Amino acid sequence: MINKYKKYASLLNAHDVRGHIIQDVAFIDILLSVVISMYFTKDDRFSLFHNTIMDKMGFSQKIEILQEIVKRKQYKSAEVVQRLNRIKKLRNCIAHTNFLSTYEKIFKDESIINIISNYPESYEKEIETIKRQLRRLGDTKEFSEHKA
Repeated sequence: MINKYKKYASLLNAHDVRGHIIQDVAFIDILLSVVISMYFTKDDRFSLFHNTIMDKMGFSQKIEILQEIVKRKQYKSAEVVQRLNRIKKLRNCIAHTNFLSTYEKIFKDESIINIISNYPESYEKEIETIKRQLRRLGDTKEFSEHKA
């Protein structure tokens, strides 16, 4: 088991992998902000809401808002909240840890292992699924009906 964790620790300690994950999650954070802004505002107020409120919120807060939104209706893409929480956990682990060891508790989380087990393919699939689900939510009536 330690050898398996050693492989994952080595992967997540690589600067290019860390940068890749942080860059992808930064993009997802922006996309999440846009989708939430679409839900709450009309076109003429979108920039004000997005720039003064959403830009000041953390990724976790945005996920919590989306979770409350998707509770209101049965959205096909509602599982995006769980995916966002998993990718947030992965991002936080590499962003707030200088060096990962084989003893990190993140390696005991199967959902995280599934994301990185076949890097980059498994990781890219998860990222693209999150983006697609957020875009799908943004295309629903409740998110797009606020447009002026």
